[in-house]
Amino acid sequence: MNRDNEDNRPVLVCDLDGTLIKEDLEKCFMAYLIRTKTLKMRALALGLILTPVNLVCKWIERGSIWKVWLTGLTDEETEECFNAFFSTWSYSICEPVLRRVRGFFGRKILLTGSFERLAVRWLERSNLRSAFDEVIGCRVYPNSIRVERHPYGRTKLVCLGNIRPSVSLGNEYADRHVLGISSTAVCVGGDPKLASALETHPDRVIV
Repeated sequence: MNRDNEDNRPVLVCDLDGTLIKEDLEKCFMAYLIRTKTLKMRALALGLILTPVNLVCKWIERGSIWKVWLTGLTDEETEECFNAFFSTWSYSICEPVLRRVRGFFGRKILLTGSFERLAVRWLERSNLRSAFDEVIGCRVYPNSIRVERHPYGRTKLVCLGNIRPSVSLGNEYADRHVLGISSTAVCVGGDPKLASALETHPDRVIV
């Protein structure tokens, strides 16, 4: 994927789960699908088989290969699930992060490992879509559960292409790759492993 900052504006890159919000959006959504028995039996069976593969990919920070909870759900059913989930879900915004995003003058990218459509719907429901110029999240191939891209760990660098952010915000050790190439690295939530990995960064900020 070839991306560059064509308009030469400074770029801010913000993670979602554990950074902009304290929860993990997609994990909460999957828990909802299981709790409400919306998850298809075929998806549960595939999960038993394919989840270990995804866990290995996460361990090597390469992103998942399969999105099994989509099994058997049409686009319309998926949107209905999103709406039902958001009508009951409560979350916590990290206000210091949101203030940095809103106060930044330049191009703002939400770069998340969560399913992109789910993340966009959450932004819309939360009246935060206008806070970002672009959302880069997990996508699957059409009519498939095979992942086309999953921004996680090193894979986030691939998604950014030639972009070198002025500011990046992240909360976990896997975020060190993007934070490490940014002029300002904002470590959110106090993960000591992340803070240690960026100890020599010339402009490390801990919030």
